[in-house]
Amino acid sequence: MELQRATTANDLDQAEAISNALSEAGIAATLRGGLHDAYPGTSGLGAIDVLVSERDLALAQDVIARADTVGLEFGADDDEER
Repeated sequence: MELQRATTANDLDQAEAISNALSEAGIAATLRGGLHDAYPGTSGLGAIDVLVSERDLALAQDVIARADTVGLEFGADDDEER
């Protein structure tokens, strides 16, 4: 299964909020990046990619866009090339 970047979060809290929203929609997400990768237990400073399976990518991006629309403001970088 190939993982694709659905979005990039600014910090661990934001990444976990996005991951939770995706989980509620039935989409498994993996977080990669930030300092928490190099130093487990840190506050997760730095950009963190939210990865999903290639087959779930379109749905994940839709969930993130809808969440942004209703005011959850994940800060997804929708303008960045995927």
